[in-house]
Amino acid sequence: VLDASQPADRTVNGGDPTTFTANLLGSGPLSYQWMFNSKAIPGATDASYTIPQVLYTDAGSYALQVINPLSTNTTRAAVLTVTNTPVTFADPAQPADVVVVEGRAVTLTSVVAGSPPFRYQWYFSSTPILGATNSTYAIPAVSATNAGSYNVNASNQANSTNSRTATVTVLRDTLPPTITGIAASSAQLAINFSEPLDSSTASNPAKYSISGGVHVTAAALNPSD
Repeated sequence: VLDASQPADRTVNGGDPTTFTANLLGSGPLSYQWMFNSKAIPGATDASYTIPQVLYTDAGSYALQVINPLSTNTTRAAVLTVTNTPVTFADPAQPADVVVVEGRAVTLTSVVAGSPPFRYQWYFSSTPILGATNSTYAIPAVSATNAGSYNVNASNQANSTNSRTATVTVLRDTLPPTITGIAASSAQLAINFSEPLDSSTASNPAKYSISGGVHVTAAALNPSD
């Protein structure tokens, strides 16, 4: 015996959980199969069905098929309506302006609220940054060419909005790196430095000098370091 009013229709905000249940009475053993738009939901074989985080693609009709040795019955189809809250930036001060010394790492961050799923696109001086589609954007080693303005566009099914524009200021690194380790052989020195070297000048032997009359004839970055 099935309750003709179950499962009940429901309206859920995107990103929230929801659970469908049905009241029934019958001789066991009972087996269950939840249906979405008349198709079986894989793994949905309990007396209730929960969607932990509702997305707009979950909107539709849900019914429960109940089987025992005597018969197969299907409940009414409950209609799930998904509403979407527009995406907004939860912290309007993000991404924040940054002053960083060249060669150092920098990460720009955004925090949004609204109905997921969210999509992101970071921009540098109004130009989309290839592959920068997460809530944060990181530059592992900043150079002078990274100085400028950055912002992120966030969107969901309801709307699209832009963050504030952050200014990244890059200061020239006027302090030389320090040596943190040396390994020597008869014809080669392997030197570890305290920070990454500029790849455009690190292979220039004229940039290095060794006391004691030793002449540097060649230099190269370790590709595995």
